[in-house]
Amino acid sequence: MTIIHIMMLMGLGHLVLAIPPLHFTFKLLASGYIVYLAYKIAFKHTKSSQKQQQAQPLSFIQGALFQLINPKSIATLLSLTTALTLPGDYYWHSAILGVVVFNIVAFGSGLSWIYFGKVLNNKLQNPAHMQRFNYAMASLLLACLPLIHLSSQ
Repeated sequence: MTIIHIMMLMGLGHLVLAIPPLHFTFKLLASGYIVYLAYKIAFKHTKSSQKQQQAQPLSFIQGALFQLINPKSIATLLSLTTALTLPGDYYWHSAILGVVVFNIVAFGSGLSWIYFGKVLNNKLQNPAHMQRFNYAMASLLLACLPLIHLSSQ
């Protein structure tokens, strides 16, 4: 994902530097995607998630290659690339910082999901608990929206 992230930054960086108002448009698109994702998480059907847990997980190589066509991965990186960069002369400084912070957070987040996934697995088998968990996750996602618009022109 880091390679895809850097490739997006390079392509969008040239585009945003050439057309500065496009940066704000991308921020709005990123915000829209976050609202959509929060909605999907909040109202996710628990039966379909139980079926997904029974599927065989991808290998490391399969998972890495899947990121090239994974719409959530691409949308997440596009949101990061457009929403968490500053326009103008500060674009590359904020872009590089974004890549570093994204990887640090992703590493910690991945370890946390592994640990808490094991701990919460039995608890989340209950549909009511799963629904509350999904509401909490969707709320936290929506809480990130103001951060996107703090770094305005």
